[in-house]
Amino acid sequence: MTFYHELQLNQAGSKTVIRNAADRREKLRHIAIYLFKIAITMLFCMGFVMGASSLLGEENSIVGVVVLLFLMVFKNADFGICMKHSLFVIAVIFAVLAGGHTRLSAASPPPRHFCPTRESSAGSASDYRRITAGSPFSIRSARWLSQRD
Repeated sequence: MTFYHELQLNQAGSKTVIRNAADRREKLRHIAIYLFKIAITMLFCMGFVMGASSLLGEENSIVGVVVLLFLMVFKNADFGICMKHSLFVIAVIFAVLAGGHTRLSAASPPPRHFCPTRESSAGSASDYRRITAGSPFSIRSARWLSQRD
């Protein structure tokens, strides 16, 4: 089996190849290839998240993690559709996730009883406008609340 083909094996396949190795030297070779595959995956994940953090900002690094997990989970999922269609479906899902926050922030603010203040009924209209400025999950709202507490 070539180096490239061993890199393409899943975890169970790699462990089977290691277990069925004829001698100690061949077993060490397969273990080294398996560890190299793990290292490549870790470097890719770190690079992807760091790139997403630098592109989207440090406060949005979780977006890079979610996108990475999405890609790693759904690349092996069998939905019963061909590869071309699955790439289109993934692109549509990303478009909805990327543009969904714009639609949410354009929506009307939540009713007053959903407003995250300590006093349930007290508070001025300006407090309410500050809390609900932008989207319901905006960083500005979270900063104002943390400064207030």
